[in-house]
Amino acid sequence: MFGTTLRKVGLNVTRQFARYESTSSDFYVRPRIEKSINKVTLLGRVGQDPMQRGSDPERQVVQFTLATSEMFRDRRDGHEDEYREKTLWHRISVFTPYLRNLVTMAVTKGSRVYVTGKLDYGEYMDKQGNRVFSTSIIADDIIFLSTRREPRSQREKSFDDDDSDDDTEQRTM
Repeated sequence: MFGTTLRKVGLNVTRQFARYESTSSDFYVRPRIEKSINKVTLLGRVGQDPMQRGSDPERQVVQFTLATSEMFRDRRDGHEDEYREKTLWHRISVFTPYLRNLVTMAVTKGSRVYVTGKLDYGEYMDKQGNRVFSTSIIADDIIFLSTRREPRSQREKSFDDDDSDDDTEQRTM
Protein backbone atom coordinates (compact mmCIF):
# COMPACT_ATOMS: atom_id res chain seq x y z
CA MET A 1 0.00 0.00 0.00
CA PHE A 2 2.76 2.39 0.91
CA GLY A 3 4.59 1.62 -2.34
CA THR A 4 1.57 2.36 -4.50
CA THR A 5 0.98 5.65 -2.68
CA LEU A 6 4.60 6.62 -3.25
CA ARG A 7 4.30 5.68 -6.89
CA LYS A 8 1.21 7.91 -7.29
CA VAL A 9 2.93 10.83 -5.54
CA GLY A 10 6.04 10.37 -7.67
CA LEU A 11 3.91 10.22 -10.80
CA ASN A 12 2.15 13.46 -9.87
CA VAL A 13 5.46 15.22 -9.16
CA THR A 14 7.07 14.16 -12.42
CA ARG A 15 3.96 14.58 -14.55
CA GLN A 16 4.98 17.97 -15.91
CA PHE A 17 8.50 16.79 -16.75
CA ALA A 18 7.65 13.44 -18.25
CA ARG A 19 6.75 12.23 -21.69
CA TYR A 20 4.50 9.22 -21.56
CA GLU A 21 5.08 6.15 -23.66
CA SER A 22 2.89 3.13 -23.88
CA THR A 23 2.43 0.09 -26.00
CA SER A 24 -0.82 -1.63 -26.84
CA SER A 25 0.03 -4.47 -24.42
CA ASP A 26 0.78 -2.12 -21.49
CA PHE A 27 -2.11 -1.15 -19.30
CA TYR A 28 0.05 1.11 -17.13
CA VAL A 29 1.52 4.20 -18.79
CA ARG A 30 5.19 4.53 -17.88
CA PRO A 31 6.70 7.99 -17.66
CA ARG A 32 10.06 8.54 -19.33
CA ILE A 33 11.78 11.56 -17.86
CA GLU A 34 13.72 13.60 -20.38
CA LYS A 35 16.59 15.64 -19.10
CA SER A 36 17.75 18.75 -20.86
CA ILE A 37 20.51 21.28 -20.36
CA ASN A 38 20.46 24.99 -21.14
CA LYS A 39 23.90 26.20 -20.10
CA VAL A 40 26.19 28.81 -21.62
CA THR A 41 29.77 29.60 -20.61
CA LEU A 42 31.50 32.67 -22.06
CA LEU A 43 34.88 34.29 -21.52
CA GLY A 44 35.43 37.64 -23.15
CA ARG A 45 35.60 41.42 -22.93
CA VAL A 46 32.75 43.79 -22.16
CA GLY A 47 31.74 45.89 -25.17
CA GLN A 48 29.89 48.68 -23.38
CA ASP A 49 29.32 49.85 -19.82
CA PRO A 50 26.43 48.02 -18.12
CA MET A 51 23.03 49.72 -18.37
CA GLN A 52 20.37 49.36 -15.72
CA ARG A 53 16.81 49.14 -17.01
CA GLY A 54 13.50 49.25 -15.18
CA SER A 55 12.22 51.57 -12.48
CA ASP A 56 10.81 48.93 -10.11
CA PRO A 57 13.69 47.72 -7.87
CA GLU A 58 12.39 44.15 -7.85
CA ARG A 59 12.14 43.90 -11.64
CA GLN A 60 15.31 45.71 -12.67
CA VAL A 61 17.79 44.21 -15.08
CA VAL A 62 21.38 45.11 -15.89
CA GLN A 63 22.46 44.50 -19.48
CA PHE A 64 25.81 44.66 -21.22
CA THR A 65 27.41 43.19 -24.32
CA LEU A 66 30.26 40.71 -24.31
CA ALA A 67 32.66 40.01 -27.17
CA THR A 68 34.17 36.59 -27.71
CA SER A 69 36.58 35.84 -30.53
CA GLU A 70 38.12 32.84 -32.18
CA MET A 71 40.96 32.37 -34.63
CA PHE A 72 40.55 30.23 -37.72
CA ARG A 73 42.51 29.32 -40.83
CA ASP A 74 41.16 30.75 -44.03
CA ARG A 75 42.13 28.58 -47.00
CA ARG A 76 41.07 30.13 -50.28
CA ASP A 77 41.81 28.83 -53.74
CA GLY A 78 45.13 27.21 -52.85
CA HIS A 79 46.67 30.43 -51.55
CA GLU A 80 48.68 30.59 -48.36
CA ASP A 81 46.78 29.91 -45.17
CA GLU A 82 45.65 33.11 -43.55
CA TYR A 83 44.67 33.30 -39.93
CA ARG A 84 41.57 35.37 -39.31
CA GLU A 85 39.73 36.41 -36.21
CA LYS A 86 35.97 36.16 -35.88
CA THR A 87 34.28 38.16 -33.13
CA LEU A 88 30.83 37.34 -31.83
CA TRP A 89 28.76 39.71 -29.68
CA HIS A 90 26.48 38.44 -26.93
CA ARG A 91 23.84 40.32 -24.92
CA ILE A 92 24.13 39.52 -21.21
CA SER A 93 21.18 40.17 -18.86
CA VAL A 94 21.55 40.08 -15.06
CA PHE A 95 18.42 39.76 -12.92
CA THR A 96 19.87 38.54 -9.59
CA PRO A 97 19.93 41.54 -7.18
CA TYR A 98 23.37 41.02 -5.60
CA LEU A 99 24.94 40.25 -8.98
CA ARG A 100 23.32 43.35 -10.55
CA ASN A 101 24.99 45.54 -7.91
CA LEU A 102 28.38 43.90 -8.42
CA VAL A 103 28.18 44.29 -12.18
CA THR A 104 27.30 47.99 -12.01
CA MET A 105 30.18 48.62 -9.57
CA ALA A 106 32.93 46.46 -11.07
CA VAL A 107 32.35 46.13 -14.82
CA THR A 108 33.25 48.70 -17.46
CA LYS A 109 33.94 48.64 -21.17
CA GLY A 110 36.98 46.46 -21.81
CA SER A 111 36.73 44.44 -18.58
CA ARG A 112 37.45 40.75 -18.94
CA VAL A 113 34.71 38.56 -17.44
CA TYR A 114 33.70 34.90 -17.26
CA VAL A 115 29.92 34.45 -17.50
CA THR A 116 27.82 31.34 -16.92
CA GLY A 117 24.11 31.34 -17.52
CA LYS A 118 21.35 30.14 -19.77
CA LEU A 119 20.27 30.98 -23.29
CA ASP A 120 17.00 32.87 -23.68
CA TYR A 121 15.03 33.78 -26.78
CA GLY A 122 12.47 36.55 -26.86
CA GLU A 123 10.54 38.81 -29.16
CA TYR A 124 9.22 42.35 -28.98
CA MET A 125 7.64 44.98 -31.20
CA ASP A 126 9.87 47.85 -32.33
CA LYS A 127 8.75 51.45 -32.84
CA GLN A 128 7.66 50.73 -36.42
CA GLY A 129 5.47 47.83 -35.27
CA ASN A 130 7.76 45.10 -36.61
CA ARG A 131 8.28 41.90 -34.67
CA VAL A 132 11.93 41.61 -33.58
CA PHE A 133 13.48 38.40 -32.27
CA SER A 134 16.29 38.64 -29.72
CA THR A 135 18.72 36.24 -28.08
CA SER A 136 20.36 36.90 -24.74
CA ILE A 137 22.24 35.11 -22.00
CA ILE A 138 20.63 35.23 -18.54
CA ALA A 139 23.66 35.33 -16.22
CA ASP A 140 23.71 33.02 -13.21
CA ASP A 141 27.29 33.77 -12.18
CA ILE A 142 29.98 36.22 -13.28
CA ILE A 143 33.66 36.07 -12.40
CA PHE A 144 35.45 39.39 -12.74
CA LEU A 145 38.90 38.79 -14.19
CA SER A 146 39.68 42.48 -14.51
CA THR A 147 37.83 45.22 -12.66
CA ARG A 148 37.29 48.94 -12.91
CA ARG A 149 40.52 50.84 -12.47
CA GLU A 150 41.07 54.26 -11.00
CA PRO A 151 42.16 56.97 -13.43
CA ARG A 152 45.94 57.25 -13.64
CA SER A 153 46.06 60.67 -11.98
CA GLN A 154 44.26 59.33 -8.88
CA ARG A 155 46.63 56.34 -8.62
CA GLU A 156 49.69 58.58 -8.83
CA LYS A 157 48.22 60.96 -6.25
CA SER A 158 47.54 58.14 -3.76
CA PHE A 159 51.06 56.80 -4.32
CA ASP A 160 52.59 60.22 -3.64
CA ASP A 161 50.56 60.61 -0.43
CA ASP A 162 51.91 57.35 1.06
CA ASP A 163 54.56 57.53 3.74
CA SER A 164 56.90 55.51 1.59
CA ASP A 165 59.96 57.69 2.32
CA ASP A 166 60.90 55.46 5.28
CA ASP A 167 60.80 52.37 3.07
CA THR A 168 63.03 53.89 0.40
CA GLU A 169 65.59 55.03 2.99
CA GLN A 170 65.81 51.52 4.40
CA ARG A 171 66.21 50.02 0.92
CA THR A 172 69.05 52.36 -0.01
CA MET A 173 71.05 51.72 3.16
